Amino acid sequence: SEAAATEVQSYMKTMKPLSQTERDLICNQTVGQASNKKWHAERVGRLTASMFKRICRCTKPDSLLKALLYPWDRATSEAIVYGRQHEADAVAAYVKLLQARDSSVAVQETGLRVHCQYPFLAASPDIIVVVDGKEGLLEVKCPFSKKGMTCEDACSDRNFCCRLTEKGAELKRDHAYFYQVQGQMAVTGYNWCDFVIWTEGNAPGDPPHLHVERIEFCEKF
Repeated sequence: SEAAATEVQSYMKTMKPLSQTERDLICNQTVGQASNKKWHAERVGRLTASMFKRICRCTKPDSLLKALLYPWDRATSEAIVYGRQHEADAVAAYVKLLQARDSSVAVQETGLRVHCQYPFLAASPDIIVVVDGKEGLLEVKCPFSKKGMTCEDACSDRNFCCRLTEKGAELKRDHAYFYQVQGQMAVTGYNWCDFVIWTEGNAPGDPPHLHVERIEFCEKF
């Protein structure tokens, strides 16, 4: 409704930019993200990167307003639980892969990052990563429904987040995950994000499958 849209716009105008100290405090206090009560509290009323596609395609502001003020924690979903359980495995596999390529790599957990100018915009990247001295983001996905499959094999599913190109699997540019990583970079100021898809091996004891795509920030997007 127009009333809901007006209410959202009015609310955003009341939010004043936060200082660097205030933003750093929120980030530090929300490390752990979904397992941290402070993280959930700070997300209320903010447009977060994971919602950016929904926001851009929004036709029902009433439902968007409800999602902003009463964010739903999907922690009980089997797929969400699986993804969180294996996030550390995916990060470790990513580090191992880059080290095998003779790259220096360091990773650091982060909390909720609030935009410096627009405090109603925020993002929660999985990891801050430094590769060969260059700092960027790491976003990890561990799809429960694709266990035992390579990313390329998973592309046979038309609903999968990636598609096959001549260069291999690529994150679909109209997928919510692409909106998410672009939003993360816009909020944090980083210029690149390594998008990782981790899946379990075909049998117990088999090495996992790992797909890494470097996604650059697109200001026009």
